[in-house]
Amino acid sequence: MERVVRHQKHWSAEEKVKIFDLPSPPDQIKGYLVLKDYIFWAKGNFRKPHGYYVEGKIIGYNGRWSYFTALSDIQGQEPEPEFILPIDQGWLELETGKTHSTQEAISPSPPYVKGWWDGKGYFHPDPVKVYGLKLKKQK
Repeated sequence: MERVVRHQKHWSAEEKVKIFDLPSPPDQIKGYLVLKDYIFWAKGNFRKPHGYYVEGKIIGYNGRWSYFTALSDIQGQEPEPEFILPIDQGWLELETGKTHSTQEAISPSPPYVKGWWDGKGYFHPDPVKVYGLKLKKQK
């Protein structure tokens, strides 16, 4: 606590004192984006990502995060499915989470991952690569 403020409650006062000090979450949170179901896990969370994932951060303002910034290529392992029964093929845009089918007349917005969806709605990258990823070179 940085400062103590005296405040008297006046229950019957005409003019009420208002104090606003809501907790504010950070505008950027580093973590992992699981490709299978587009779930974000923050670093430091006791749950770890399973399957294929991309490291990055979500960025937003005032508790609402509007986009994801990818900071790595695809990481992790996923067991090879016994049967491959794709319901649809297309790509997943990492920044917004939008998905598009191959049949759509839309070009992907980088960075994105090509792949297919199974009957449960899970996304499987094929090939295991992030297209259009621009990584900053570290010195």
